[in-house]
Amino acid sequence: MGKIGFVIQEIGYEYNDEYYYRGESGGGTPKKIILNEATAKLKLLELEVEKWRGEDIGYYGGDISELSNNEEEFEDALREIGIDPNDDWRLRIPKEATDEQIKNLIKYSYIRFYEIVEVEVEDNSLPNEEFQPNDNLLELQEVPVVKKSSGIFDSVDDFMTGDVEEVKVPEVVTAKEIKEVVKETEDDFLAIKEEMKRLRDEARSKVKNFFIKGMDVIFDTYSEVKSVSWTQYTPYFNDGEPCEFWCNSDDFGINGYSDYDDGEEGLVNIWEDGEISNYEWNRDENNRITTKRYKNPGARSVKIYEAIGGFLAQLDKDDFKTMFGDHATVIVRKGEITVEEYDHD
Repeated sequence: MGKIGFVIQEIGYEYNDEYYYRGESGGGTPKKIILNEATAKLKLLELEVEKWRGEDIGYYGGDISELSNNEEEFEDALREIGIDPNDDWRLRIPKEATDEQIKNLIKYSYIRFYEIVEVEVEDNSLPNEEFQPNDNLLELQEVPVVKKSSGIFDSVDDFMTGDVEEVKVPEVVTAKEIKEVVKETEDDFLAIKEEMKRLRDEARSKVKNFFIKGMDVIFDTYSEVKSVSWTQYTPYFNDGEPCEFWCNSDDFGINGYSDYDDGEEGLVNIWEDGEISNYEWNRDENNRITTKRYKNPGARSVKIYEAIGGFLAQLDKDDFKTMFGDHATVIVRKGEITVEEYDHD
């Protein structure tokens, strides 16, 4: 019969060019495994306080309301350590702040950098009350993982999970015997590779056809929309984290205009009426941000913005990379798609 262990793990955050948010897959990096729950909670708080010290928490939400479960108390706690709560983007916690001051901030904040996960461990696998996890213990991290779809190309993965006959190789074999085994499976293997290539080509064709038809509907429905554009690229540097391809299709421009671009002269700027930025956030039962709630949802500019965003959201980043490549600015017009090289850091 195993024991219950308490894994203290660091929560994994992702960055969306504005602020950090907890990734869809959940989970994190295990730091310590402790047998006693009370000891685990004390150690968790110790790690949490140390992580907060020197951290700029302004990067974990758009404003104070997204950081705190009690804005008034949280703002008072910020002032106590010399931070102006009205300056949402300068909220770096001083390294000289006391543990008690930081604990007071944590008390009134949604932000958490660590969590405890209960796992069952063998009696003989925990020689001490507390120790650092090694490679063999990483499997103890029993946190549900949500498989992130890779878009229309999931069909290729589905194909590879079919009934493929196992290749049995004797424990001691000669080169001739290995060659014979390989020869027996060669035809099946080549057939699988050919089918995979066919599926990929078919997927590329289908996803691009879907994209073009959907954009044509948008251009036909909203005559003032002449172009939709965005960037997509793999960063060259990511603060020590893996550099992964990302498509900014949720931060698109219309007619060359966006929150920060000047746009194309003579074309409609739907940002001008200010309705797109006139919104509040909806939250789920855990007070996590979910969707926008516009103050004037009936505004023409909002309808256009939501229609384009809703359509682009149906495609995954792998779909965009397959269609338009990496390090690119994509400009879509009725009957025309332009892909330009995107220069970025």
